Amino acid sequence: TMRGTALIRLGTTTAMPRVLLIAPRSLEGELRGLLGRGAAVVGSWDGTSPEELRCGIAAGRPSHIVHASLLAGSQPLLQDGHLRADLHFSELARALASWAASCTDPLPSLLCLRHHSLPDAQQTLDYMLAGAAFAPALCKALAAEVVGMRRAAVIDLPRGSSASRVAACVLAELGGVSDLDMEVWYGADGRRQVKRYLSIGRELQAEAAAPERPTPWLRPGAYVVTGGLGDIGRGVVSMILSEEACQGSRVLIIGRRPAAEVRRQLASLGWGHGSPVAYASVDLGMHPDALTAALRRFLEGGAQRLVGIFHLAGSYDRAELAALSAEQVADATRAKARGAVHLDLAARQLLQRPAFVHFGSVATVYAGIGLGCYAAGNDFLEWFTTHQRGKRGLSQTRYRLCPCRSPVPPARAARPCRPPVAARPCRPP
Repeated sequence: TMRGTALIRLGTTTAMPRVLLIAPRSLEGELRGLLGRGAAVVGSWDGTSPEELRCGIAAGRPSHIVHASLLAGSQPLLQDGHLRADLHFSELARALASWAASCTDPLPSLLCLRHHSLPDAQQTLDYMLAGAAFAPALCKALAAEVVGMRRAAVIDLPRGSSASRVAACVLAELGGVSDLDMEVWYGADGRRQVKRYLSIGRELQAEAAAPERPTPWLRPGAYVVTGGLGDIGRGVVSMILSEEACQGSRVLIIGRRPAAEVRRQLASLGWGHGSPVAYASVDLGMHPDALTAALRRFLEGGAQRLVGIFHLAGSYDRAELAALSAEQVADATRAKARGAVHLDLAARQLLQRPAFVHFGSVATVYAGIGLGCYAAGNDFLEWFTTHQRGKRGLSQTRYRLCPCRSPVPPARAARPCRPPVAARPCRPP
């Protein structure tokens, strides 16, 4: 939920905040002057030389780092080369860890600024897919991995915000706000809202005790399951094939492994030649045309419409941000983030309107050490499901899964399995 308050005034502190500004040169000069009215700007970095960042932190000893690189121009960073999948967080992690090892001063807090949205839906999708949607997860991972860091927050600002409005919001955040304010949203009227997670344990108990209701869009037809040969994916495929409401359905499993490598596994599951299950070897995040072609062949093989897409593909390789490059972050988020977009595009090109079920994780809420990339991909799904529902009018569901004490029966593997504290969708008024 978003809890709102009036725009917070700059709090009274014993010392003026010391700010290191990360921004492209086109924005740095104006922001530096405006922030100078309530803070001491001790340095800046334009994202080019990692050594300059380390030197800037060591020399300036900032109390706050303001990451404004996602605010450059009307189409932020998509043309001037500044936006990278890791949003410079890898360099930040390395620079802060280096400073922490050589200095006893408190580590600075991080404020990462981004826009709610851009002028149209396609620009917003490009902006979020290029990395802006990853910011909340990367902030949480950075705060967990860099020992001694008090706060790493994303500050969402209205599109078209003037430099003076941006500076006013930043100065408000430098004042007396809680270190637990990790995701902050400013409206056009200056109202400040903070994302909070509410305990819904009793609601979950009541939901579990209630009679099971049929899922309205589970019906005979064609289904796609990405990552369908993983543990959860196999449970989803089994659920579709065994569900009474889906009798006669066909399932296309999409994976990256060559078909020859999985043929024996498919046969052992009873999904070999002659079964209602087909397999296509496609790298979801890299080859949208190949995905569309595979989906077309599958649909042409039967007279059924595409009813549902279960998107489980993704990478769970754990690694701290300081050990990663921007390219590695892009690789780790590609299947989940770009894969979701490519699935949506393929369905539209084939004039299909399936329900989408995106499988996410509570890692989106908590992130944690080594989970930055995994949580970032799920953060994109958090945003993309809202985009699909609002801009495309599609039915969408997002399941957050948590570890279970005992194995989940295959026929029930696709049902939500949530911890006592979970996040509800969070949308501004």
